[in-house]
Amino acid sequence: IVIEGMDGAGTTTQSRLLKVSIEKMGRSAHLTSEPTSHDIGKILRSYLSGKYKSKNVSATMALLFAADRFSHFDNDIGPHLENGVDVICDRYLTSSFVYQGLDLPAHFVSTINQYAPSPDLTIVIDVDLKTAASRRESRGNEGEIFEVPELQEKIRQRYLKLSHQHKTALVDGNASAAEVNSRIFEV
Repeated sequence: IVIEGMDGAGTTTQSRLLKVSIEKMGRSAHLTSEPTSHDIGKILRSYLSGKYKSKNVSATMALLFAADRFSHFDNDIGPHLENGVDVICDRYLTSSFVYQGLDLPAHFVSTINQYAPSPDLTIVIDVDLKTAASRRESRGNEGEIFEVPELQEKIRQRYLKLSHQHKTALVDGNASAAEVNSRIFEV
């Protein structure tokens, strides 16, 4: 199960809450996220912080995300699934289409991710821009390169457009964390 949404939508909070809800049912659940905390993911975090700037930064990031994803699936997601554990991933494939798709052709993003296994379910949390901005500000940390107001509406619209795909559910994330968790768990 993948939880997606624009920056400040609550994907991390809701991923954690969903894990707890699944475990309360007596099932085993594993929580993970992208970018990962492994070597490729650490490089990606440097790019997301704005440390690297070049004319090819978008393509480089897209390729790094794809590489991180394949390593992530092979070394973390796949083994858990094979052992019958439910996996909740905070961001996955849809994020690449949304974020890297801002600057790159969809066919490029699709091609480099074509062998990434599809999730059984993707849940897109939609929040209004003001709510997302407030949540990002409450974190108190440095924002990432995509967390600028002029990109956030584009990102939100891309998520809304992609939420109509097969095996994707759209959930209103403007309510309290508990209410949103309830909506997600219902899905």
